[in-house]
Amino acid sequence: MSTYCAQIALSLAPGQIHEINLAAEEFVSRAAALLKRGFLITVDYGALRDELLTEPNRFAGTLRAFRRHQFVDDPLANPGQQDLTTTVDWTGIEAAGARGGLEILRFERLDQFLLSEGLLDVLVNVSTENRNAADIFNLNAGAREMISPDGLAASFQILVQRKLVDSPVVPTAA
Repeated sequence: MSTYCAQIALSLAPGQIHEINLAAEEFVSRAAALLKRGFLITVDYGALRDELLTEPNRFAGTLRAFRRHQFVDDPLANPGQQDLTTTVDWTGIEAAGARGGLEILRFERLDQFLLSEGLLDVLVNVSTENRNAADIFNLNAGAREMISPDGLAASFQILVQRKLVDSPVVPTAA
């Protein structure tokens, strides 16, 4: 862990907490190594490392816990009975992909991505082909949640990375 912190030149203020997810970066590295040619698409909620380290509301880290879809005040209470999550460090994910020969094509909020990729046109087409009013209503309600500026997808980002040819993995210091 100390080697990783030195590699990224991590500098924390006294008392500051910053979660590091080496498994996420290892996953991206493995996926990039297995991919001869194609795309790696990652969707999650996160922020670039600079934002994670400088935002005042993230000084104590981003560890959160949920139980039965409800926020839990103490993330370390009730081990095994609640879900733990942290905010993804997109800088690390991007770097892991780059070391594996992936180039970044797009990085943006998921709601903006869905709109730019024609979600509204798809909804119109599906709605005209489907005669079941309940299905159309449910589809539109779900889509509205995905593209609303304060909806679910506005909290998520999408990273689209591409490998054009099978390229060697760039070794990193251990």
